[in-house]
Amino acid sequence: NNDTVRQNCRIGSKFYSYALYGGNRYLIGTKNGLFIYDYTLNKSIPFHYFFSEKFVRKIAYDPDGNLWVSTQSDGVYILTRKDQLIQYEGTASLVVKDIDFFGEFYVILSTNLGVYVSDFRQKKNTKNWINIVEGEVNEIEVVDGNIWIASKSGLYSMALSSIELDKSYPIYINSIYGKVKRLTDSFTELNHDENDLRFNFDFLNYRSKVTFFHFKLDGPTELTGIVSGNVLQIQNLKPGAYHLKVSPYNGMDYEENQFITKTFIIHPAFWQTTWFKFLVYALAIVFSGLFVGFFYHKKNTREKKRNEINHLLAEYKLIALKAQINPHFISNSLSAIQLLIDSEQVE
Repeated sequence: NNDTVRQNCRIGSKFYSYALYGGNRYLIGTKNGLFIYDYTLNKSIPFHYFFSEKFVRKIAYDPDGNLWVSTQSDGVYILTRKDQLIQYEGTASLVVKDIDFFGEFYVILSTNLGVYVSDFRQKKNTKNWINIVEGEVNEIEVVDGNIWIASKSGLYSMALSSIELDKSYPIYINSIYGKVKRLTDSFTELNHDENDLRFNFDFLNYRSKVTFFHFKLDGPTELTGIVSGNVLQIQNLKPGAYHLKVSPYNGMDYEENQFITKTFIIHPAFWQTTWFKFLVYALAIVFSGLFVGFFYHKKNTREKKRNEINHLLAEYKLIALKAQINPHFISNSLSAIQLLIDSEQVE
Protein backbone atom coordinates (compact mmCIF):
# COMPACT_ATOMS: atom_id res chain seq x y z
CA ASN A 1 0.00 0.00 0.00
CA ASN A 2 1.57 3.28 -1.12
CA ASP A 3 0.14 5.33 1.74
CA THR A 4 1.35 2.84 4.37
CA VAL A 5 4.81 2.59 2.81
CA ARG A 6 5.08 6.35 2.47
CA GLN A 7 4.05 6.89 6.08
CA ASN A 8 6.26 4.17 7.60
CA CYS A 9 9.30 4.79 5.40
CA ARG A 10 9.01 8.56 5.61
CA ILE A 11 9.78 8.96 1.92
CA GLY A 12 7.27 11.78 1.81
CA SER A 13 6.69 11.64 -1.94
CA LYS A 14 4.32 10.07 -4.41
CA PHE A 15 5.42 6.73 -5.89
CA TYR A 16 5.74 6.67 -9.68
CA SER A 17 7.35 3.29 -10.33
CA TYR A 18 8.95 0.32 -8.65
CA ALA A 19 11.13 -2.67 -9.53
CA LEU A 20 12.23 -5.74 -7.63
CA TYR A 21 15.73 -5.26 -6.25
CA GLY A 22 16.25 -8.80 -4.93
CA GLY A 23 15.05 -10.68 -1.88
CA ASN A 24 12.56 -8.64 0.09
CA ARG A 25 13.63 -5.32 -1.36
CA TYR A 26 12.22 -3.06 -4.06
CA LEU A 27 13.48 -0.02 -5.87
CA ILE A 28 10.95 2.81 -5.68
CA GLY A 29 10.98 5.88 -7.93
CA THR A 30 9.64 9.13 -6.47
CA LYS A 31 9.78 12.88 -7.00
CA ASN A 32 12.73 13.01 -4.62
CA GLY A 33 14.85 10.26 -6.13
CA LEU A 34 15.29 6.50 -5.84
CA PHE A 35 14.83 4.49 -2.64
CA ILE A 36 15.43 0.88 -1.65
CA TYR A 37 12.46 -0.41 0.34
CA ASP A 38 12.56 -3.58 2.44
CA TYR A 39 8.94 -4.55 2.98
CA THR A 40 9.72 -7.13 5.72
CA LEU A 41 11.45 -4.45 7.78
CA ASN A 42 9.15 -1.70 6.47
CA LYS A 43 12.21 0.49 6.06
CA SER A 44 13.69 2.47 3.18
CA ILE A 45 17.05 4.01 2.43
CA PRO A 46 18.14 6.30 -0.46
CA PHE A 47 19.55 4.49 -3.51
CA HIS A 48 22.56 6.02 -5.31
CA TYR A 49 23.36 9.62 -4.42
CA PHE A 50 23.17 10.68 -8.09
CA PHE A 51 19.37 10.36 -8.13
CA SER A 52 18.79 11.98 -4.72
CA GLU A 53 17.25 15.19 -6.13
CA LYS A 54 15.83 13.87 -9.40
CA PHE A 55 12.18 13.30 -10.27
CA VAL A 56 12.17 9.60 -11.23
CA ARG A 57 9.26 8.69 -13.51
CA LYS A 58 10.04 5.08 -14.43
CA ILE A 59 12.55 2.36 -13.56
CA ALA A 60 12.88 -0.89 -15.49
CA TYR A 61 15.37 -3.65 -16.20
CA ASP A 62 16.33 -4.50 -19.76
CA PRO A 63 16.77 -8.16 -20.82
CA ASP A 64 20.51 -7.90 -20.04
CA GLY A 65 19.84 -6.95 -16.42
CA ASN A 66 20.77 -3.25 -16.68
CA LEU A 67 18.64 -0.78 -14.73
CA TRP A 68 17.05 2.03 -16.78
CA VAL A 69 15.91 5.19 -14.99
CA SER A 70 13.80 7.86 -16.71
CA THR A 71 13.43 11.32 -15.19
CA GLN A 72 11.04 14.21 -15.50
CA SER A 73 13.61 16.71 -16.78
CA ASP A 74 17.06 15.06 -16.89
CA GLY A 75 16.62 12.35 -19.53
CA VAL A 76 17.44 8.65 -19.25
CA TYR A 77 20.21 6.95 -17.25
CA ILE A 78 21.43 3.37 -17.23
CA LEU A 79 23.00 1.66 -14.26
CA THR A 80 24.77 -1.43 -15.58
CA ARG A 81 25.18 -4.68 -13.71
CA LYS A 82 28.74 -3.54 -12.98
CA ASP A 83 27.38 -0.37 -11.31
CA GLN A 84 28.53 1.85 -14.19
CA LEU A 85 26.27 4.90 -14.60
CA ILE A 86 25.62 5.95 -18.21
CA GLN A 87 23.56 8.86 -19.47
CA TYR A 88 21.63 7.90 -22.60
CA GLU A 89 22.48 10.97 -24.65
CA GLY A 90 20.59 12.28 -27.64
CA THR A 91 17.01 11.50 -26.65
CA ALA A 92 14.40 13.69 -28.31
CA SER A 93 13.34 15.14 -24.96
CA LEU A 94 14.64 15.24 -21.40
CA VAL A 95 11.09 14.54 -20.18
CA VAL A 96 10.92 10.72 -20.44
CA LYS A 97 7.75 9.40 -18.84
CA ASP A 98 7.90 5.68 -19.47
CA ILE A 99 10.24 2.88 -20.58
CA ASP A 100 9.46 -0.57 -21.91
CA PHE A 101 11.25 -3.31 -23.83
CA PHE A 102 10.22 -5.75 -26.53
CA GLY A 103 11.84 -8.33 -28.75
CA GLU A 104 15.39 -9.31 -28.00
CA PHE A 105 16.98 -5.85 -27.87
CA TYR A 106 14.52 -3.00 -28.44
CA VAL A 107 13.74 -0.21 -26.00
CA ILE A 108 10.76 2.11 -26.34
CA LEU A 109 10.45 5.53 -24.66
CA SER A 110 7.41 7.74 -24.19
CA THR A 111 8.17 11.47 -23.94
CA ASN A 112 6.36 14.77 -24.11
CA LEU A 113 7.31 14.88 -27.83
CA GLY A 114 6.30 11.36 -28.84
CA VAL A 115 7.27 7.68 -28.74
CA TYR A 116 10.73 6.53 -29.84
CA VAL A 117 12.21 3.09 -30.44
CA SER A 118 15.88 2.04 -30.54
CA ASP A 119 18.30 -0.84 -29.93
CA PHE A 120 19.02 -0.75 -26.18
CA ARG A 121 22.41 -2.44 -26.65
CA GLN A 122 23.80 0.68 -28.33
CA LYS A 123 23.71 2.84 -25.22
CA LYS A 124 25.78 5.67 -26.67
CA ASN A 125 24.58 5.49 -30.26
CA THR A 126 22.15 8.41 -30.50
CA LYS A 127 21.50 8.10 -34.22
CA ASN A 128 19.25 5.03 -34.19
CA TRP A 129 15.97 6.34 -32.76
CA ILE A 130 12.74 5.86 -34.69
CA ASN A 131 9.83 8.20 -34.03
CA ILE A 132 6.65 6.08 -34.24
CA VAL A 133 4.17 8.45 -32.55
CA GLU A 134 4.18 12.23 -32.40
CA GLY A 135 2.81 14.33 -29.54
CA GLU A 136 2.86 13.94 -25.76
CA VAL A 137 2.52 10.36 -24.47
CA ASN A 138 2.20 9.55 -20.78
CA GLU A 139 2.62 5.78 -20.67
CA ILE A 140 3.30 2.81 -22.91
CA GLU A 141 2.95 -0.92 -22.45
CA VAL A 142 3.93 -3.79 -24.76
CA VAL A 143 1.41 -6.65 -24.59
CA ASP A 144 1.07 -9.61 -26.97
CA GLY A 145 2.75 -7.99 -29.94
CA ASN A 146 1.01 -4.62 -29.52
CA ILE A 147 2.13 -1.32 -28.06
CA TRP A 148 -0.57 0.30 -25.94
CA ILE A 149 -0.19 4.07 -25.86
CA ALA A 150 -1.81 6.39 -23.32
CA SER A 151 -1.76 9.94 -24.65
CA LYS A 152 -3.71 13.13 -24.11
CA SER A 153 -5.91 12.24 -27.06
CA GLY A 154 -6.82 8.84 -25.62
CA LEU A 155 -5.73 5.21 -25.45
CA TYR A 156 -4.87 3.30 -28.60
CA SER A 157 -2.63 0.48 -29.75
CA MET A 158 -0.13 -0.17 -32.52
CA ALA A 159 1.09 -3.52 -33.78
CA LEU A 160 4.83 -4.09 -33.37
CA SER A 161 4.89 -5.51 -36.88
CA SER A 162 3.89 -2.11 -38.27
CA ILE A 163 7.07 -0.43 -37.00
CA GLU A 164 9.80 -0.09 -39.59
CA LEU A 165 12.75 -1.08 -37.41
CA ASP A 166 15.31 -1.14 -40.21
CA LYS A 167 14.68 2.58 -40.78
CA SER A 168 15.08 2.46 -44.52
CA TYR A 169 14.30 5.90 -45.94
CA PRO A 170 15.33 5.98 -49.60
CA ILE A 171 15.77 9.59 -50.64
CA TYR A 172 15.56 10.92 -54.20
CA ILE A 173 15.81 14.29 -55.91
CA ASN A 174 12.43 15.07 -57.43
CA SER A 175 13.33 18.35 -59.15
CA ILE A 176 15.87 21.17 -59.07
CA TYR A 177 15.34 24.84 -59.93
CA GLY A 178 17.93 27.53 -60.57
CA LYS A 179 16.00 30.71 -59.80
CA VAL A 180 12.84 30.11 -61.86
CA LYS A 181 14.29 27.72 -64.45
CA ARG A 182 13.98 23.97 -63.93
CA LEU A 183 17.30 22.16 -64.26
CA THR A 184 17.96 18.61 -65.38
CA ASP A 185 18.84 16.09 -62.67
CA SER A 186 22.18 15.46 -64.36
CA PHE A 187 23.34 19.08 -64.34
CA THR A 188 26.92 19.69 -63.20
CA GLU A 189 27.58 23.29 -64.29
CA LEU A 190 25.68 26.52 -63.69
CA ASN A 191 26.07 30.13 -64.75
CA HIS A 192 26.87 32.83 -62.23
CA ASP A 193 23.25 34.07 -62.20
CA GLU A 194 21.92 30.58 -61.33
CA ASN A 195 23.27 30.71 -57.79
CA ASP A 196 19.81 30.53 -56.11
CA LEU A 197 18.88 26.84 -56.04
CA ARG A 198 15.82 24.94 -54.86
CA PHE A 199 15.97 21.16 -54.37
CA ASN A 200 12.78 19.11 -54.03
CA PHE A 201 13.23 15.67 -52.43
CA ASP A 202 11.15 12.51 -52.05
CA PHE A 203 11.43 10.15 -49.05
CA LEU A 204 10.12 6.73 -50.01
CA ASN A 205 8.93 5.23 -46.75
CA TYR A 206 5.31 4.29 -46.17
CA ARG A 207 5.35 3.16 -42.54
CA SER A 208 7.33 5.84 -40.75
CA LYS A 209 6.72 9.48 -41.47
CA VAL A 210 9.78 11.60 -42.29
CA THR A 211 9.16 15.34 -41.98
CA PHE A 212 12.72 16.65 -41.67
CA PHE A 213 16.06 16.23 -43.40
CA HIS A 214 19.64 17.14 -42.62
CA PHE A 215 21.83 18.77 -45.26
CA LYS A 216 25.48 19.75 -45.54
CA LEU A 217 26.92 21.91 -48.32
CA ASP A 218 30.69 22.03 -48.81
CA GLY A 219 32.29 24.62 -51.06
CA PRO A 220 33.03 28.36 -51.18
CA THR A 221 29.71 28.84 -49.35
CA GLU A 222 29.42 26.31 -46.50
CA LEU A 223 26.02 25.54 -44.98
CA THR A 224 24.55 22.86 -42.72
CA GLY A 225 21.26 22.43 -40.90
CA ILE A 226 17.93 20.67 -40.49
CA VAL A 227 14.95 21.63 -42.65
CA SER A 228 11.28 20.74 -42.30
CA GLY A 229 9.43 19.37 -45.30
CA ASN A 230 11.09 18.21 -48.51
CA VAL A 231 12.34 21.50 -50.03
CA LEU A 232 15.84 22.90 -49.63
CA GLN A 233 16.37 26.53 -50.67
CA ILE A 234 19.96 27.79 -51.02
CA GLN A 235 20.63 31.38 -52.06
CA ASN A 236 23.54 33.64 -53.03
CA LEU A 237 26.07 30.90 -53.63
CA LYS A 238 29.56 32.07 -54.46
CA PRO A 239 31.24 30.77 -57.64
CA GLY A 240 33.11 27.50 -57.26
CA ALA A 241 32.76 23.73 -56.84
CA TYR A 242 30.12 22.37 -54.41
CA HIS A 243 29.23 19.05 -52.81
CA LEU A 244 25.74 18.67 -51.29
CA LYS A 245 24.79 15.78 -48.98
CA VAL A 246 21.20 15.27 -47.79
CA SER A 247 20.00 12.65 -45.25
CA PRO A 248 16.57 11.90 -43.72
CA TYR A 249 16.16 13.19 -40.17
CA ASN A 250 14.13 10.88 -37.98
CA GLY A 251 13.46 13.27 -35.09
CA MET A 252 16.59 12.36 -33.14
CA ASP A 253 19.47 12.64 -35.57
CA TYR A 254 20.20 12.28 -39.26
CA GLU A 255 21.00 8.93 -40.84
CA GLU A 256 24.64 8.86 -41.91
CA ASN A 257 24.19 5.69 -43.98
CA GLN A 258 21.19 6.95 -45.95
CA PHE A 259 21.86 9.98 -48.05
CA ILE A 260 21.97 11.46 -51.52
CA THR A 261 24.72 13.67 -52.88
CA LYS A 262 24.97 16.23 -55.67
CA THR A 263 28.16 17.78 -57.03
CA PHE A 264 28.08 20.90 -59.21
CA ILE A 265 30.07 23.96 -60.23
CA ILE A 266 28.90 27.57 -60.43
CA HIS A 267 30.95 29.42 -63.03
CA PRO A 268 31.93 32.98 -62.15
CA ALA A 269 30.91 36.02 -64.20
CA PHE A 270 33.67 37.56 -66.31
CA TRP A 271 34.20 40.25 -63.66
CA GLN A 272 34.65 37.49 -61.06
CA THR A 273 37.33 35.58 -63.01
CA THR A 274 41.01 35.60 -62.09
CA TRP A 275 42.13 37.04 -65.42
CA PHE A 276 39.67 39.92 -65.11
CA LYS A 277 40.83 40.69 -61.58
CA PHE A 278 44.45 40.49 -62.78
CA LEU A 279 43.63 42.87 -65.63
CA VAL A 280 41.99 45.31 -63.22
CA TYR A 281 44.99 45.15 -60.91
CA ALA A 282 47.38 45.66 -63.87
CA LEU A 283 45.37 48.63 -65.14
CA ALA A 284 45.26 50.04 -61.64
CA ILE A 285 49.06 49.77 -61.44
CA VAL A 286 49.51 51.34 -64.90
CA PHE A 287 47.16 54.21 -64.15
CA SER A 288 48.80 54.70 -60.78
CA GLY A 289 52.18 54.87 -62.52
CA LEU A 290 50.87 57.31 -65.09
CA PHE A 291 49.34 59.45 -62.39
CA VAL A 292 52.59 59.47 -60.40
CA GLY A 293 54.59 60.28 -63.58
CA PHE A 294 52.19 63.06 -64.52
CA PHE A 295 52.39 64.45 -60.99
CA TYR A 296 56.20 64.55 -61.01
CA HIS A 297 56.21 65.96 -64.56
CA LYS A 298 53.94 68.80 -63.50
CA LYS A 299 56.07 69.34 -60.41
CA ASN A 300 59.29 69.51 -62.48
CA THR A 301 57.63 71.88 -64.97
CA ARG A 302 56.57 74.18 -62.14
CA GLU A 303 60.09 74.10 -60.69
CA LYS A 304 61.60 74.92 -64.11
CA LYS A 305 59.26 77.87 -64.63
CA ARG A 306 59.98 79.07 -61.10
CA ASN A 307 63.73 78.94 -61.77
CA GLU A 308 63.33 80.82 -65.08
CA ILE A 309 61.30 83.52 -63.37
CA ASN A 310 63.91 83.87 -60.61
CA HIS A 311 66.68 84.15 -63.26
CA LEU A 312 64.79 86.87 -65.09
CA LEU A 313 64.18 88.71 -61.86
CA ALA A 314 67.93 88.64 -61.14
CA GLU A 315 68.73 90.03 -64.59
CA TYR A 316 66.16 92.77 -64.24
CA LYS A 317 67.59 93.69 -60.86
CA LEU A 318 71.09 93.91 -62.41
CA ILE A 319 69.85 96.11 -65.24
CA ALA A 320 68.11 98.37 -62.77
CA LEU A 321 71.27 98.56 -60.70
CA LYS A 322 73.31 99.44 -63.78
CA ALA A 323 70.75 102.08 -64.67
CA GLN A 324 71.32 103.64 -61.25
CA ILE A 325 75.16 103.40 -61.36
CA ASN A 326 75.85 104.96 -64.84
CA PRO A 327 74.50 108.49 -64.19
CA HIS A 328 76.49 108.76 -60.95
CA PHE A 329 79.65 107.55 -62.66
CA ILE A 330 79.35 110.12 -65.51
CA SER A 331 78.62 112.95 -63.08
CA ASN A 332 81.54 112.05 -60.87
CA SER A 333 83.86 111.73 -63.89
CA LEU A 334 82.86 115.20 -65.21
CA SER A 335 83.33 116.73 -61.77
CA ALA A 336 86.85 115.21 -61.60
CA ILE A 337 87.73 116.54 -65.05
CA GLN A 338 86.38 119.95 -64.09
CA LEU A 339 88.50 119.94 -60.96
CA LEU A 340 91.63 118.94 -62.91
CA ILE A 341 91.03 121.78 -65.48
CA ASP A 342 90.47 124.32 -62.73
CA SER A 343 93.70 123.25 -61.09
CA GLU A 344 95.52 123.53 -64.40
CA GLN A 345 96.36 119.85 -64.43
CA VAL A 346 95.53 119.58 -68.10
CA GLU A 347 97.87 116.80 -68.89
